[in-house]
Amino acid sequence: MDEGRGIHVESGVARYFGGRRYRYILFFFSVFLFFCFFFVFFIFCFFFLFF
Repeated sequence: MDEGRGIHVESGVARYFGGRRYRYILFFFSVFLFFCFFFVFFIFCFFFLFF
């Protein structure tokens, strides 16, 4: 029940954003998260090395 509803909501959101644009938004969001994680990891390494 919940799985079906989740898939339905996903398709609805994709249709609302217009398929391809929704995919691009998801891609850029994942890249943004990756860069944030890398930045935090870099700061952590910097503090670990210097303190």
